Amino acid sequence: MALSITPTPVLKGEDADKFSEMIEDGLCHPVGLIPTPDINNALQMVREYVKECKSKAGTESDLMAGSC
Repeated sequence: MALSITPTPVLKGEDADKFSEMIEDGLCHPVGLIPTPDINNALQMVREYVKECKSKAGTESDLMAGSC
C-alpha cells in the first residue's frame, strides 16, 4: 500500500524570521570545498579488511555472522 506524501511545512512568524536570518548569515560565510576520499584508496582498504576477515573466520557462515 502506498504512503501518502505529506505536505511541506510552512514557517510563519518568529520561526520564519529566524530561518531567514540563518540563511542570510550563511550566505555571508560560505563554506569551502570539502575534500572527498580517494575512491581507489577506500576500495583498497575495504579489500584488505575483507581479506583479513576471511582469514580470521573459519567458514563463510562465520564471516557472514560478523565474527571479524
